[in-house]
Amino acid sequence: MTTDLPPDILLFNILPRLPVKSIRRFLCVSRQWQSFLTTPVFAKLQLHHVTNDDHQNHLKLLLLSYTTPCNFCTIDCETPKDGLTVSRPLPFEDGSRMYISILASLHGLICIKRRRFINEVEDTDLILWNPLTSDYKTLSTPSSDKQCFNIKYRGRFGLYYTSSDDDYKLLCVTKYPKVYIYSLKSDSWRKVESPKRTSKRIYFLMPSVLLNEKLYFLKEKQICGEHPSYLIMSFCTKTEKLSEIATPLFRQQRTERWGIGKERTVCKDFMVLRGSIHFCVAFTDSLGEYSTIELWRMNADGDWTKMIAYSPLERVFRYEKPLHIMRNGDWLMYREGHVYQRDMKKHTNDIMCRFKDMEINQRWKYMETLVSPNQYMTK
Repeated sequence: MTTDLPPDILLFNILPRLPVKSIRRFLCVSRQWQSFLTTPVFAKLQLHHVTNDDHQNHLKLLLLSYTTPCNFCTIDCETPKDGLTVSRPLPFEDGSRMYISILASLHGLICIKRRRFINEVEDTDLILWNPLTSDYKTLSTPSSDKQCFNIKYRGRFGLYYTSSDDDYKLLCVTKYPKVYIYSLKSDSWRKVESPKRTSKRIYFLMPSVLLNEKLYFLKEKQICGEHPSYLIMSFCTKTEKLSEIATPLFRQQRTERWGIGKERTVCKDFMVLRGSIHFCVAFTDSLGEYSTIELWRMNADGDWTKMIAYSPLERVFRYEKPLHIMRNGDWLMYREGHVYQRDMKKHTNDIMCRFKDMEINQRWKYMETLVSPNQYMTK
């Protein structure tokens, strides 16, 4: 004996828990299903489940080429043996000569900076894009100060969501610094009261990360005659205030061990891992070869704990980049045109995929959702 499920149970409790690609196949079931599955209400239901279900929350690694036309493909960070997806063109590709930079990502949305050259005239704009659904929106330009759009100003961007007004916002912190916030709901920019402008430029490293309603930016602090050190700039999305957090004293610790001038630190990654900020740093010897790679975790009180320290299997790792730390403890790495999985216990490398016809320019992690940048506009 079978019992039909009530439509509300099926639509509101079962479908949002299914993998996103399965949900998209159900669009052709009926007009009623298509209408409901493309609403902001269902997108929020699916987002809630995918962000709270550890089994579904597989991050995807987005790979962009810098060929013309620009293509992209993805790989699953937890099941990299499945390989790369089929390469596809960007939906906002228009055939013009252009350069793409990835700035930030959140809830399946990726912020893109696009520089185009139309009749030898440069045009720069920002785009919010969902790689799964292909939905995208070109953001408005600021009316008073275009510094956050100008490619020569090396600011950093961060994307965040405010539940109080149900709005996605894009933060831009420039190098002096100045602070700007874009609202997706109003499609407008505003300047935020920021710390007093300084003549010293801020050199940002790595993309921003979001944790507990705060955006974190890693910056380099250059001291005359010494190796650079690092600081973390924190932006509270509630108070819209900037503050600074110290990083571990990498250089001082290493000089005590190896002697002055023997080693320097190189930042390899800055990420959120298992609910905490993590900082991956490599130490190079006087020849520029990596001797040790360490992973540090920032605690709730702002102190740091060293989690992992290991020596590379080979001596030269100039172009090796950590992409993702998997749930089983293995590291997904990128080097010389291929992605490989490093077993941290067995100290072995397994190549997951190679790039033959695609020259990879940028790599970014994101979560597959049905959130559309066009669903949050004020009517």
